[in-house]
Amino acid sequence: MSEPVNLLAVHGNGGGAIRFTRLVRRMPPGVALRTVTVPGFGGVPADPRLRTMDDYGAWLAREIGDMPHPRALLGHGIGGSWALAMLQRPVELDALIRHAPVGAHLDTRRLPRAMRLPGAPELTRRAIAMRVVRPLLRRRVFDTNVPRELSDRFFEGYSDAEAFAQMFRIITPEWFDGLRPIEVPTALLWGERDQVLGAGQIDELRRVVPGAIERVIPGWGHFPMIDRPTAYAKVVTDLLRALIDAPEPATTPGQ
Repeated sequence: MSEPVNLLAVHGNGGGAIRFTRLVRRMPPGVALRTVTVPGFGGVPADPRLRTMDDYGAWLAREIGDMPHPRALLGHGIGGSWALAMLQRPVELDALIRHAPVGAHLDTRRLPRAMRLPGAPELTRRAIAMRVVRPLLRRRVFDTNVPRELSDRFFEGYSDAEAFAQMFRIITPEWFDGLRPIEVPTALLWGERDQVLGAGQIDELRRVVPGAIERVIPGWGHFPMIDRPTAYAKVVTDLLRALIDAPEPATTPGQ
């Protein structure tokens, strides 16, 4: 990359900027990483004006609007879904990395279907925040040893994630089917061992990000920015380099 890239990292459901704590100091000098916590997550009060995915997309567009070029967005989980909602409007973005985004197969996957039951999202959120279940969750969601203090803060983040349940109401098959394909240079990133959102969803995502670079990393689960931060920083940097330094497509004279 010929000049420093300004990268905004956006967390997923139930999280906050804490998910990228270990990543910040591992990014190379050529990438200026900025993290953000979306209203309704990570202790940030919910914004009653954010009622739809379009509202969240507009919020994210304002958040990235003052960043200098070249600028890129890294969206993890629902963060990648908010990015798609943002790009349904004119937004100047030089590169997008969607890591295990939400949206595909919502009508067939067990978790989204279960979350349609009354009270299920709220019960799930509270359960994740409970101390008694943390040993089990640590083994399930993290691939390597994560400092206890960080993992405790991660799980406690669900206790005040006001917008957690809302995401299951507004991210629907109808919303996903209505998305227009985007033209921003994009990469789809996934962990091969992701037990939260399986990499098999890539096939359906190609419709909205045609021509995207696809990377499925062996051994990775859902949170490599937490349990494999050094490797994650390298993969993200390599993807940014491929997206931003890619040559412009050739044109035929007269076009």
